[in-house]
Amino acid sequence: MENIDNSIINSVYPIPASDVIYLRFARTGQTRVEILDITGSLHNSWKPMIPKCLRSIFPICPMEYTSISIQEGKVGLGKFTKNKHPQ
Repeated sequence: MENIDNSIINSVYPIPASDVIYLRFARTGQTRVEILDITGSLHNSWKPMIPKCLRSIFPICPMEYTSISIQEGKVGLGKFTKNKHPQ
């Protein structure tokens, strides 16, 4: 648990989200982001190269999700709620 450092991620928004989420990181660098549901199942994973990123969450179902951001060996945790079912 010593690798958890929420200072690497400034925000995950909007909450609740319908189609996209925005992530803003405190610094640039090699980053990996993973989106997991409440059961721990991985729904999305990507490697943004800029301190702000936008990601479509359209195909996932409404519920709470955890975002895990890994940067320079540190892990930042965030959460968001998807409130709209894919049409």
